[in-house]
Amino acid sequence: MGGPALGGPSPPEVAVATLVTVAEVEAGASARSRHDRPRATVSRNSGDRAFTGASTKGRYDNLSFVDLLVTIGLDPALVDSLRQRLEARVVAYPAVPRVYSVDGQVRVESASVTGRWLEPGGVLFYGYFEDAGPARRALALASTPTFPDVGATLPLDERAMALLLALRADGRLSGRGFVPSGVAVTVESEHVLKWGNRHCGEDKARVTGKVDPVGDAVIEPFVAGRSVRMLIVGDKAWQLHYESNDWRKNVGATITVADVDLGLLARTRRTVDRLGLALAGVDYVVTGTDAVLLEVNAYPGLEDLPDASEAFLGMAESWWNGIVKGPR
Repeated sequence: MGGPALGGPSPPEVAVATLVTVAEVEAGASARSRHDRPRATVSRNSGDRAFTGASTKGRYDNLSFVDLLVTIGLDPALVDSLRQRLEARVVAYPAVPRVYSVDGQVRVESASVTGRWLEPGGVLFYGYFEDAGPARRALALASTPTFPDVGATLPLDERAMALLLALRADGRLSGRGFVPSGVAVTVESEHVLKWGNRHCGEDKARVTGKVDPVGDAVIEPFVAGRSVRMLIVGDKAWQLHYESNDWRKNVGATITVADVDLGLLARTRRTVDRLGLALAGVDYVVTGTDAVLLEVNAYPGLEDLPDASEAFLGMAESWWNGIVKGPR
């Protein structure tokens, strides 16, 4: 998942920023977005017009301004499901728009009206994006609720830091290392070099002998074994086995849902809880009776597991109801 965040000039100062009011969102806006901005989908309607047509009439009559939900990066099918389940005005961005926060309130640039900024009651952010750091920091430091909690996932954006935090949470610090760009080293046994911050098996190489990384890189011994992901979604859990002809087992993989190893599940839940995550994909290489933690993925794919998608939607619904209606 993911894509590049958008660049562009800094947001206007608060004194001159124009915020989109409920009335303006209800009325809709027909202005076309600039080509360098993400297009957003609003409520049930496509394009730039918002909350028009009989399908939404009467549904939002008693909702307040807090009921504007912005989603960023979420799979379109999940967005559609949320629109059916939530009492909310949903504005969906497939990529990361410009975001800033002041005095605890998040503002998200409108994809339809130049110079206007949405002021959502909550933001659902799901996915890995290049250059999304400024937007994610704005979300993490604000008081506007986010799901999953961006404040918890932000420290995992950078590969080396994410690995360090995961290993500490796991309680099994092992023989990993880090090689800065421009430093050549020699390794006698086979190792794996990981650079950048991409997931899905990208930016990795198996190396032996002289190693001269193209960028700063994590380096770790290559471990042969079964590739296992423990997928945690709230109080639900799945154990997934990845099989592939590629040594990066999640590339071109066949995924099998296996019986859950209760010992590995307990270890995984402890790690996830220590990281403050509500959901995660924790990857291991299992060798005999041992399991080596590879990484913790804060935004695991859900699209291939209907039960996991349903569990995610249930968590999102409870989170949103907590914002709109308060604790039950």
